[in-house]
Amino acid sequence: MSSSTSSDPARTRDDGKLHETPGETCVLVRFGDQRRIIEVRDHAEVVIGRSRESTFLADDDRVSRRHLRIVCRDGALWASDLGSRNGSTLNGRRIAEERLLSPGDELSAGPVRVTVFGRRRAGPVGSEGELYERLTAEVERATRFRRPLAVVGLLLDGPTSAVRDALHRVAARLRRIDFLGEYAPGEYMALLPETTLALAEPLASALAETARAVVGLSASANAAGVPESAGTADGLIGAAFRGARPTAAPPEEPPVVAEQPVMRELFELVHRTARSDLTVLLTGETGAGKEVIATEIHRTSERAAGPYVRLNCGSLPESLIESELFGHERGAFTGADKRRIGHVERASGGTLLLDEIGELPLGMQVKLLRVIEARRVTRVGGTDEIAVDVRFIAATNRDLEREVKRGTFREDLYFRLSPIVLHVPPLRERPLDLPLLAEGFARAVAARDGRPTPRLSPTFLHALKRYPWPGNVRELRNVIERALVLADNDELGPAQLPDRFGGVVAPPTGAPIRQQVDELERLALVRALEACDGNRTHAAKKLGLSRRALLYKLKKHHID
Repeated sequence: MSSSTSSDPARTRDDGKLHETPGETCVLVRFGDQRRIIEVRDHAEVVIGRSRESTFLADDDRVSRRHLRIVCRDGALWASDLGSRNGSTLNGRRIAEERLLSPGDELSAGPVRVTVFGRRRAGPVGSEGELYERLTAEVERATRFRRPLAVVGLLLDGPTSAVRDALHRVAARLRRIDFLGEYAPGEYMALLPETTLALAEPLASALAETARAVVGLSASANAAGVPESAGTADGLIGAAFRGARPTAAPPEEPPVVAEQPVMRELFELVHRTARSDLTVLLTGETGAGKEVIATEIHRTSERAAGPYVRLNCGSLPESLIESELFGHERGAFTGADKRRIGHVERASGGTLLLDEIGELPLGMQVKLLRVIEARRVTRVGGTDEIAVDVRFIAATNRDLEREVKRGTFREDLYFRLSPIVLHVPPLRERPLDLPLLAEGFARAVAARDGRPTPRLSPTFLHALKRYPWPGNVRELRNVIERALVLADNDELGPAQLPDRFGGVVAPPTGAPIRQQVDELERLALVRALEACDGNRTHAAKKLGLSRRALLYKLKKHHID
């Protein structure tokens, strides 16, 4: 049995809702199945004991009449044992004299357990620094005392006024012991002490719904917990926000096609490689499909449920590469106003693709080598080493062995990256794959645009096969997308190809003569309309046809 007084200095609540009472500190008292949040105002005290005058009454023989006192002086909490028979403890150690308390401290008075929580700020949202400090303390407490802890990562996107309104609504749904803080612009986190992940998951959905009720705002949320999701503050942040981010439509990768014997052999090696955690080096020309191979390795590996992170080492200025790879602490350099998690840390539990690894500066090569060897990373401006569990895949269009001889690439890093080397052949060496890739792109782009899958005419495919494809599969994708934009109907012909394909292309030999004639006639019609800016009267005159004959042929060939 437990009860409490309703004295003004130390107020108690059981409804679990957030009050607009800035400047107060609170404690959570647990006794058997009873849980109570007690707000402690300045110059007030909370007494735990068996006496009816106690702030928290615990009817148990192991609790003295006046057992433990917590007092607030100028915003700081102090605890002292009141000469109890069984004594009181702070973080497992007996209290001999009055002790200053900090957020996350655990007190005991016999079977009664008291957890200390920090002050809440005047507004509904704490700063990034406050958030990280509170989260670190809560994770330490949860780990040390094996208490539940959950967090909710909340992403808000909309006008500033709408975000502010949503945050007030979200804060109103939280308990007094919870803490809502801003991690980054648009990214917020709710700390939920004494809350299991199972309870936090429906709350995350409810908070997102609450935020979405604000007009003009989009919101998503995800819960993470200790120890289910992570055992560190940074791990919880990553788990919460990674799940909160809506799953984006994957980039349009080339379809996985392996009709050519050399590609069949490659994919057999890919699937064998996926079963291990060895670092892989992918080589091949730009646009040949190295990212497709890397994605396939991750997709078919035991890490498939983990993150798949990509970093193009050649797309960043040298001054930013270290921060992008390893992250940075707040204040590490000018403009670093918030902590940033690097790509290596974000990929923990999954796979990191380092594209264009040959572009990495020599100084960064040394640091990357250490991370690959030790599987530990230190953020820029930080001192702590953070363990990471990452499978590395590197890709390059350079000859790294030649770069090693030239002194522009470290030999030790090359050997560390190349336990397994997979070469992706260029598209010109894959004639059997070309039509299948083209059809796959046409199907994907048409589906994206909500139109029927187009037919690729024989002359169109013939033109594709004649072309050398210096841009490889990436260029093929662009050509197909352009052709669909220019197509007047559901068939792609040579008229939709760029000028570099050589203009009019003869139909493939072996095609029925009627088909060849129709293709050439259709091509002549399209060319005439293009030359006359769509003026059908002028096009008919250019072709030596009557306007009526032209309209008949346009209808016959489905040309709008």
